[in-house]
Amino acid sequence: MRFRISAKVYLASVTIAVAFGGLVLPALAQSIGAGTPVPAISQGPFVPRQILMNNTNTEVSATTTKVLVGELTYTFSTRHHLVITFSAVGAVSKGPNSATPAILFLGCYVDGKPCVGSQNNPTTTPAGWVNTLSTDYSTTGPAAWDNWVGYTWFTTALPAGTHTVVIWVETGNALFGFMGAGTAFCEARNLVVTITT
Repeated sequence: MRFRISAKVYLASVTIAVAFGGLVLPALAQSIGAGTPVPAISQGPFVPRQILMNNTNTEVSATTTKVLVGELTYTFSTRHHLVITFSAVGAVSKGPNSATPAILFLGCYVDGKPCVGSQNNPTTTPAGWVNTLSTDYSTTGPAAWDNWVGYTWFTTALPAGTHTVVIWVETGNALFGFMGAGTAFCEARNLVVTITT
């Protein structure tokens, strides 16, 4: 089935589903632009079994390689799915020799495999990665410093056992040559992993 959905409607529905515990996620394999026809991926309903949380307040920065900003390892005794939410304070600045603004990407992986949720604009965006900040403070002034950045991913079914969730930050240029070179900053980082069955 093909349909049209705006990015605002998609993000609102995910936020409502997670906030009210329904976890019937009308999630898409790719983040989408307004009016773009895409196939839906629906999973659930699920029952939350455990909620794991991690907070790290220190600021990290990424210029030429991705930097780990969140990590949780857990063990669960049965087949399950994850809903993974990351939020932080972020900023991005173009490099001193770059005329093009830099943008900040977040990536999610479980056991080295990308989580469900990435964007297809540009089409070369690696799986599991989303652009969460494109307001380059070095070109727009100090008002663009310290923004909220975040995203919610989910997984397909995972087997019983021990698994590791990681969240990365990087500029689009260093990640896959998109937009200008620069530095991505990330601090006050919260990672919430909900195990569902």
